[in-house]
Amino acid sequence: MLRVPTTAMLTTLAECVLNKGRARNPVTSKFPVNLGVFLDFTCAFDNVHWTKISKVLNNLQIGRNVIRALNNSNSSAIGELSVLNKKMKFKIRRGVRQGDSSSPLLFALALQAILDELDPAPSDDVVLFASSVKEAEDRANRIAMGFPKYGLNINPSKTQILMNKYVTRSDITILNTRIEISQKVKYLGRTFADDGSLTEEVARRIRAGWAAFNVIRREVLQSPQKIRNRLLTTTVIPAMTYGCETWTSKVSDTKRLQRAVSNMFEIAGCDPQDMEKQILRRKLKWAGHVSRMKYNIWAKIVSEWDPRGSARPRGRPPKRWAEDITDSIKIFIHNEALRGNLGHGRLRIGILEAKRAWSTVGRNRATWRSLARSIQDGN
Repeated sequence: MLRVPTTAMLTTLAECVLNKGRARNPVTSKFPVNLGVFLDFTCAFDNVHWTKISKVLNNLQIGRNVIRALNNSNSSAIGELSVLNKKMKFKIRRGVRQGDSSSPLLFALALQAILDELDPAPSDDVVLFASSVKEAEDRANRIAMGFPKYGLNINPSKTQILMNKYVTRSDITILNTRIEISQKVKYLGRTFADDGSLTEEVARRIRAGWAAFNVIRREVLQSPQKIRNRLLTTTVIPAMTYGCETWTSKVSDTKRLQRAVSNMFEIAGCDPQDMEKQILRRKLKWAGHVSRMKYNIWAKIVSEWDPRGSARPRGRPPKRWAEDITDSIKIFIHNEALRGNLGHGRLRIGILEAKRAWSTVGRNRATWRSLARSIQDGN
């Protein structure tokens, strides 16, 4: 079991399951990763046993005073229920406290330890990577049968499976419940389609952008020009570019985002942001992190592995994330040259060098950060 940040997990999922059935498992290098099983728990926060959490904290050598304080905080929790205007209080004897800032971390630590015991094969949180339907079914059932002793139960009705075209498509059965194949899955705020396309995700980002804009529409229209730009840049743009660091996007995807942004900024009476630059800058920032990662981290491995030993299918292979970084830089160079903005200075030299070997240039944090900033600033 490997703990990875959100962006790294999105990169891994897109590369392993959706984009490259020809790619090998990034840890064992013995079998292809063709599908992911997204497990869902029933009232997970409310049912996890505190004995397991305490054991995990002890194994991590957390101080006794800290463990005692956390135990007291959770064991002394009291709930209140109102029935027919009569209030009844009761003690909460299991689970972690809802709304407590430490609860997500405690639950994640317990879940990590439980999954390590039940399923030591590579997976992340509640996503199981597998090469075949049988393997996914066996592992999911092994986990589902082992969880109850820790107070957790799999919810088969909300569990989803996503697979690519390189595996024989078949439903799986978990605890005698049939799990149908999903064409799209929402995970960590991003929609993954089984064909790897971004059509649905871009549409969701546009809807999120309009939702953010409508929340602040009145304030924007009543504010000075400078404040309008600031409000839109800090609310609408982040909503529309969430997770774009991991996209292997097409020019048409960027154009769709640009049209929506232009409409919003036009309503506000402001000059629209250049979404090509916004997305490229975010991609380069994440690419710099990937280039500096250690070689035992999934996001690093999947961006650089060589899928040797597997036959290449007919037709044009799907674009990989690393290739998309290079192509995005090429498109930026072409567009900036047409606009006459590239020049012969620092930006031109840095961009051309990044196109040739971004994974090497990115290891220098200061140089790479300056390059990403200059793309946004346009100087």
